[in-house]
Amino acid sequence: MEKTMRKSLVVALILAVTMVFSLPYLQVSTQAYGATAAVKAAQKKAKKIKKAKLIKVKGKWFFAKNKKLKYGIQTVGGKYYNMKKGGGMVTGVVKIKGHTYNFVKIKSGKKKGQAPAMANKSKTIKGVKYYFSSKGRGFVDVGNAKGNKAVGKVMDSINFTNKMSAKNKLKKAYTYVINNYSYLGRPSPTLDGNGSWIGETAFVMADKKSGKCFNYGAIVYELAKACGIENVKIVTGQTEKKKEHCWVTVTEGEKLFVLDAVIDDDGDHYTDKTPHFFYVETTPVEKGKYDYSITVNNTVYNFKEQKTW
Repeated sequence: MEKTMRKSLVVALILAVTMVFSLPYLQVSTQAYGATAAVKAAQKKAKKIKKAKLIKVKGKWFFAKNKKLKYGIQTVGGKYYNMKKGGGMVTGVVKIKGHTYNFVKIKSGKKKGQAPAMANKSKTIKGVKYYFSSKGRGFVDVGNAKGNKAVGKVMDSINFTNKMSAKNKLKKAYTYVINNYSYLGRPSPTLDGNGSWIGETAFVMADKKSGKCFNYGAIVYELAKACGIENVKIVTGQTEKKKEHCWVTVTEGEKLFVLDAVIDDDGDHYTDKTPHFFYVETTPVEKGKYDYSITVNNTVYNFKEQKTW
């Protein structure tokens, strides 16, 4: 009985060893060894590289700098690449820290062939047209070149999270504007009927980092569209203190909200750089020359619309 059990154990052991060294295992092992070999070869090559450089080893792309391999988003010659651990590059549309990126194959030098780098050109994704900034960060195309460039300057300076809603993204962008731009009187733009003034005025704000109510309104309006906010308008009109004013409204169902970054930032009301006038619900004004009001910290602000875009 005991001998029989021993023979059974021996047979089982032989079968187990045979399965371990079967063809499927050898294929997996070879693949793993190939990847390891590529990394080791790339590491050896990287030891001779100080400046940022793309290298191709055993059919895989790597990024080398300061005699080491580096992974994640890297820059070479003004282009951005996303390096995988173990070799290779990310391709296609991906989301990183709440921003959308598009990696496509473009020329990176005559001797380097094709390498997937971030593309900063428009692309339609799931029926929505996206524009990509100089750093490859994608957002909803606002419909004009200057507006896209203005939004890109803001988007390149902030980070989101993948779970952020469109409203929370806009709030972060709005907060960036009131913390990094300042009020400066400029000539008022010519308010043409087709709204071409909006993108240009937003671009001046992003480029000069200062402006008046039209600049604040224009860049917040473009940012709202870029974040995917629907039913957003830029409004010109007046308040009690300002005969000439510009702000942004968003309609959600039967509710109307005001976003007025210049009041947050010009020193007339608040200097703590927090978004007091972001998405404040309006109350209709029954009598008088104003259309609606908002209440912020127990103070009422009345608005009269003259034109919307």
